[in-house]
Amino acid sequence: MTVEASMPAGGMREIGGMATSKVSPSADRTIRILNHLAAHADRSFTFSQLRRDLGMSSGTLHALLASLVKASYARRNPDTLTYSLGPALLALGAAARSGYRLADDLVPEMERMSQELGLTCHATVAQSDEMVVIARSGPVEPFGRRVRVGERYPLIPPFGTAYVAWSDPPSIDAYLARSDPPLSPHDRQRCRHALDSVRQRGYAVSLNPSTRHRVGELIDGTDNWSGPELGALLSELAHEEYFLADVSPGSRYDVVAMTAPVFGPDGSVLALLALANFPRPVSAEAIPGLAARLRKATMIPGAGRAGGSGPAMGAAV
Repeated sequence: MTVEASMPAGGMREIGGMATSKVSPSADRTIRILNHLAAHADRSFTFSQLRRDLGMSSGTLHALLASLVKASYARRNPDTLTYSLGPALLALGAAARSGYRLADDLVPEMERMSQELGLTCHATVAQSDEMVVIARSGPVEPFGRRVRVGERYPLIPPFGTAYVAWSDPPSIDAYLARSDPPLSPHDRQRCRHALDSVRQRGYAVSLNPSTRHRVGELIDGTDNWSGPELGALLSELAHEEYFLADVSPGSRYDVVAMTAPVFGPDGSVLALLALANFPRPVSAEAIPGLAARLRKATMIPGAGRAGGSGPAMGAAV
């Protein structure tokens, strides 16, 4: 696999190791429409549903949808007057897939792992201050929200620790500073301890505090990670015991996900693999074996562990 690094354009700055810049409000709203349609590709939406889900004014949404329909990036059903993804995206998707082979490299091992363990697996890549799901395998989750290809998650505490754990100190500081309201000194130190644990082990374990259920309920059906109510919940989640930093023998844990990085030849983190849909609770003694299998799946052809400092597979937690 050939990995090509994209250089930040002029005027861009680094936040948490990810390049970002000012965005066009119109372009940002257009992207939100397409992401929403892609996240629910098996559905179509009326104008009113899109306006409610996306929180846009009627005039703005109407103008953007008209442009998308004209370019065939969105389709308007003349009978039901509903909107869905358009055929022009097929060509874009094929072009993107041909130049971005990481998902193809990951999927075979993801499917083998899901079949062996009976768990779901998904792969994400970082884009600016978000994580985007690029592949998924395994059974449909019986509880909670189903992770979908194309879905996005904010790269803020407490999410994405396995991306950030191998970053330099300024990038880690920037990641921790994204929490709004700011983390207390105690919570900041707790997050740093969790990042240290991830870096030492080579994987992260996330627990299932009650706030996570409230986050899922709030975004379910909208995939909208913005707004003051959600921001308050995400901040609350960052203050809870979301990370499993220290494992006690004989204990059992309500694990929601285990994640491990896929390293590139230069030691950079290309993607994360996550195991989910665990039968709960998970014993402390089962965690090392699950982690070893997950880390094995990250060893894709063409990617190496140069620069990674995690323990050898199968090391004790």
